[in-house]
Amino acid sequence: CVVCGSDMSAGMGEHMPSQHHWKALRKKLGFEVPPLHIACKWDQPWVQRFDTSKGIYLFNHVTGQHGLEAKVRAYFPTAMQEESYTDPSSSKEDAPAPPCKRPPESSQQLNGSRLAEEKFDLTAWVWRRNISTGALELQRLLREGGDAFVHECKVCEVPLRQPVAEHLTSLRHFRNLSKRLSDANAEVVCNRIDSGAWVQKFLVASGKTLRFNHLTGEVQHDSD
Repeated sequence: CVVCGSDMSAGMGEHMPSQHHWKALRKKLGFEVPPLHIACKWDQPWVQRFDTSKGIYLFNHVTGQHGLEAKVRAYFPTAMQEESYTDPSSSKEDAPAPPCKRPPESSQQLNGSRLAEEKFDLTAWVWRRNISTGALELQRLLREGGDAFVHECKVCEVPLRQPVAEHLTSLRHFRNLSKRLSDANAEVVCNRIDSGAWVQKFLVASGKTLRFNHLTGEVQHDSD
């Protein structure tokens, strides 16, 4: 691992989310979060190169961006490119991850009610990327279920109105979730990742129950 110098023989999926790796990454960054346009660059010391049968594979330890070097450099020549390019001939397994984008502005921010520009929060940004797909899926399912039920965010204890994904991926929601888990034991959280207090049930008009995991973004149905 280029970040902490550790042997990843146990598997990258186990090593990279570990506290040891996270602390080493913060130290490598000088305990300061780099600007987004710097964090996304492929020539930074936190970008690791893996030699594979298909060529050099790049992984950005800060943003999570990854892909074959030839593809990511060809498709995303600039770090802040706003539009992604999809090569119809590329397979899912070696297609590069989407380019870096700034987090979407909420309606309140666009209306000018934000008092001060928020600094880039790396932890919140990574979490947002992790749950955004599930948050949008929950939003779609709740919309399809109609407005027969008034839902509440279990984490923030506020009404959950559409578009619900805007709230579920917000910095406020992330901070409330972090506060609720601040005293939690890491091992207990990992062992109960799919059934802990952070998994919320939503009853929809069809009578079915949806479950949304505020930590992972996973959406489950009654039949799952």
